[in-house]
Amino acid sequence: MPPEIKKIEAAVFYDAYQKTPDEYYFVDVRPAFLRFEYPEGAVNQSIFSLSELFVEFPRNKTIVLFCEEGVSAAVAAGFLKFEGFKDVYVIDGGRVKWKEAGLPLVRNENYNKEAEGFLDYFKEGGLLPKTKL
Repeated sequence: MPPEIKKIEAAVFYDAYQKTPDEYYFVDVRPAFLRFEYPEGAVNQSIFSLSELFVEFPRNKTIVLFCEEGVSAAVAAGFLKFEGFKDVYVIDGGRVKWKEAGLPLVRNENYNKEAEGFLDYFKEGGLLPKTKL
């Protein structure tokens, strides 16, 4: 049976997080090439390395996962539930709904450097313009 994936609306989580941030471990599971902006306070642990890094996640806090639209976060939540984490939530709709709710995002000033290797791969194939985002 697949694990139950609990979703939370961006604004509801943001309000709770602002009041008691120490109760949460807020994780942005997007890889560097997608992390051009992010919620302040979110730790970046790419879904690609989650199977190695989850051991560092605190088990005494509510884990809240953030991604672009909610899909990768749901996959990560399923993995964490399988590994025994009990209190795991996904931001419903990810960055897209976060932004629609008017919640603040921090621009990643290191984005071009962090995403360079991945973006170069696509530039070579002609899929992206050869200008910086």
